[in-house]
Amino acid sequence: MTPPKTLSDSLLPTKELGLAALVGRQIRAYFEAHQDHLPPEGLYHLIWEEVEQSLFQETLKWVNGNQLKACAILGIHRNTLRRKLSRNRSLGTKT
Repeated sequence: MTPPKTLSDSLLPTKELGLAALVGRQIRAYFEAHQDHLPPEGLYHLIWEEVEQSLFQETLKWVNGNQLKACAILGIHRNTLRRKLSRNRSLGTKT
């Protein structure tokens, strides 16, 4: 079995739902939850922070907490990862 080339090629409940489709579904649900009102400003940053946090958590779990291996997988410098992990902790989010 060859590894997936994109996130959308990863194993998912159904092949029709790639990452973009799953995110799109969640964004639509977010808008629908606000019914006829506009949601608060800052949606881009809200989504990005949640996705980034999840990406770091899952990558670190996969490599048993080894930050150097996580950085290699993510393609970021270890100082970047440490800064973002520190920022998440200061915001009270668990990483």
